[in-house]
Amino acid sequence: AVLSALNVLIKYPAKRRIAVLGDILELENFSESIHRQIGMAKVIRELDALFLLGESAKYIKESALENGMQADKIFYFEDREFLKQKLKEFLQEGDVVLIKASNAMKFKEIVSALKV
Repeated sequence: AVLSALNVLIKYPAKRRIAVLGDILELENFSESIHRQIGMAKVIRELDALFLLGESAKYIKESALENGMQADKIFYFEDREFLKQKLKEFLQEGDVVLIKASNAMKFKEIVSALKV
């Protein structure tokens, strides 16, 4: 589902395409490998910025870097409040943002903060 959403995002007309991804918590033993597969996907390298939150999201970051995404396009956070602050500072008019994670990651708070 994440890769499908990212593929839609990169085709969407926008000034910049930004993904905000968090942990997919329901993966149990497959968590690290699935998160790494997301980072390996070619579509990740086509983003203008990638914001990440969560313990497993670090595997997306590592894999994206290993597969050629520029380090200055990746922003990794361990704190949701800090991510919200930095994302609000980063966004510009014309940007399109994909926000995706398990519900338990409480990304609805990020969406609400951006609406203000």
